[in-house]
Amino acid sequence: HQKALEYKERTKHSHPLPSYAIRKWYENPKVGSFFCRDNVCKFINWCKQFGVPEICLFESNDIVEHKSVRALRNVLICLLDVGKIGVKHGIEPSELVRIDLEIEQEIQAELLRVKNSALPTRKTAIPRKNIPRKNSSLNSSLA
Repeated sequence: HQKALEYKERTKHSHPLPSYAIRKWYENPKVGSFFCRDNVCKFINWCKQFGVPEICLFESNDIVEHKSVRALRNVLICLLDVGKIGVKHGIEPSELVRIDLEIEQEIQAELLRVKNSALPTRKTAIPRKNIPRKNSSLNSSLA
């Protein structure tokens, strides 16, 4: 928390950093212990305050028990999202975060290109068929 405050003083960024401070954490807790889980829970709460979406968070068991690759993937997704949010606060991104942001930009540009090319132009517009009007016999028979 102290390093975040020092960074905040050094840089004048437009987005406020969360003020959530981890008051007490346990240094070198035994893996799987209550203290280890408590540290993870405090980190997850900090992530929520930092703006990580709920869908990108992980369960404390995912990191404490190391039961599956999928669980560890959830942890990595959360850390990646923390890095991307940090970029919005003016923090220099790691190489992995930089690559992920570039991929997202390329995907968005491609989606926009596909969307724009799929829109019909005046020359290729589909001709309108005869659409029954409010007073037509078809509409009155359906009523």
